[in-house]
Amino acid sequence: MTTIELRKDFVKQFGALAIDGTVHMCAFPYEKTKEDLESGGGKRSTKEDEEIEPATHYLFAWRPLIIDFRKLPETFCGFKVEYVISSETLPEEFCADWDGLVPYDECWSEEHILAYVREHALEICEKLNDFTVTEKFMCDMITDGDFERHKKYVAEERAQRLSGAYDDMDDFDLDDFDDDEKG
Repeated sequence: MTTIELRKDFVKQFGALAIDGTVHMCAFPYEKTKEDLESGGGKRSTKEDEEIEPATHYLFAWRPLIIDFRKLPETFCGFKVEYVISSETLPEEFCADWDGLVPYDECWSEEHILAYVREHALEICEKLNDFTVTEKFMCDMITDGDFERHKKYVAEERAQRLSGAYDDMDDFDLDDFDDDEKG
């Protein structure tokens, strides 16, 4: 089966994953391929028309920020499915860390998430068409299903940042890498 075929079947069953009318999904091999190793990079996504199998590949799907994640499958047609929130659906206040304005551990802090949920609870319930969801559910939804695990991760990120673990990254500037100078 190919990623194209899987996406068509997935859309039929889980169209709620559509972002701007499209379900974004790709397949990755569990192990790095020879091409990955030669290029020195991470795992490459599989070409959409390439045959894939659950034993060798998993699916990677982007999801909207607001979605009832309980309805999303952990597996599909035998493939493990991993989800990530699409940046296109993130509210501005959660994108600040990408611009380097606010550290990740502050932008995605427990307090920040709770404030967002409390401020937008009605809007979230309307999007879900469910006015019985709890604050805990909304926090879990925003943090990929487990707010408690997320809080621990953010605490680790904060400890690393405050310990200076990221200090050697301060001098890193993407502008120093000009495409014309690659060789």
